[in-house]
Amino acid sequence: MISGRTGQTLLTVLQSAGIYEIEAPCGGNGKCGKCLVQVTGAISPSDSTEERLLPHGEARRLACRTRIEGDCTVFLAPEGSVDAFRGGLCENVALKPIRRQGLGAAVDIGTTTVVLYLVDLATGEIINTQSGMNKQRIFGADVISRVEYTTVHEDGLNQLSDTILTQIDTYLRQACREAEREIGELREIAIACNTVMAHILTGLPPKTIAVAPFTPISLFGKCFSAASLGLHVSPDVSVYVSPCIAGYVGGDITAGLFASGAYMADGTCLYLDIGTNGEIALGNRAGFLCCATAAGPAFEGAEIACGSSGVTGAISSVRFSDGAVGYQVIGGGVPTGICGSGLVDTLAMLLKLGAVDETGRSFRWMRHLYAQNRIWGSEMTGLCFISMRHVLYSFQTKTSESCSLPRLR
Repeated sequence: MISGRTGQTLLTVLQSAGIYEIEAPCGGNGKCGKCLVQVTGAISPSDSTEERLLPHGEARRLACRTRIEGDCTVFLAPEGSVDAFRGGLCENVALKPIRRQGLGAAVDIGTTTVVLYLVDLATGEIINTQSGMNKQRIFGADVISRVEYTTVHEDGLNQLSDTILTQIDTYLRQACREAEREIGELREIAIACNTVMAHILTGLPPKTIAVAPFTPISLFGKCFSAASLGLHVSPDVSVYVSPCIAGYVGGDITAGLFASGAYMADGTCLYLDIGTNGEIALGNRAGFLCCATAAGPAFEGAEIACGSSGVTGAISSVRFSDGAVGYQVIGGGVPTGICGSGLVDTLAMLLKLGAVDETGRSFRWMRHLYAQNRIWGSEMTGLCFISMRHVLYSFQTKTSESCSLPRLR
């Protein structure tokens, strides 16, 4: 049981209570319609904004628009599972051997996911891996939403900082327990993340990164004590935060350029990091030109009604072959949304079929294709498409003669 004040939104109460199992891509600003919860009890009636965002016939409410008027009960959907990719195509980077007893941890703090590797410092062996969704996502799906949260809410920066530090603490203990090692053996932690995440991690206000000229307070590349950050490990544990390049080109890029060996290349290399924050680096051993963009809203569906991260239930690939349409769902079963790879596949297919032009906007031709029976479904439940208003729809394979496109929930 958690407590809240009359007039507070459900999302605010959940955030304050440290309950993160809810999606809030827009940061609770009533724009995305993703923070759906099942709730009963004394709550405010829906307003025009909420009614506009809710799918037709939806019984759930938006946590960011629903206010507490008394005792109520909230039911949250189970969190989708995320598996970290643990391999790679490049060779291991040769480092100076540490040759000391104890444990080290390498942490990749992504805007959407967090991965921690526990390493035996004496052998260099990775002995355990922990991963999951970044718990900060309840404050916004992208870095700009989270920066805004830290500026609008008096204790926003502390909330976000405490959230990621608690998640790292939890992963460290889970990793040590599963590896049958003691947390007291930990000696070193290395963290790679984008510039905004590094500011939040270390308690520095990131608001200057969100406005021109987008200047960060620090570019890091230095060590902190675990005690100064607030990690619950031995206070003398050293925490290294990898160096950033600019406001939107962070330490994850410098780590990637190093690990890939691109920084030593004689020929020109193109390095791509397509995550919630997407970066491109072009160059060689003489130097690199870098740029960044917000890839997450496109590839994780922040502005698409049925958009999803790459979790169980998301459509991950779409194909059109021999006159039939098919798709794959992560984990199998009935799809609950569509993630970035599925969106790219769908757009590529529609482009080949002439349903969209090179700008992706001529969806009026899709109905023409239906009428000509040029798009057919498989024996699966249906196929997701994108409308001109960025809403996902499906059509049932046995009713392909109809131009009606019922909304996929």
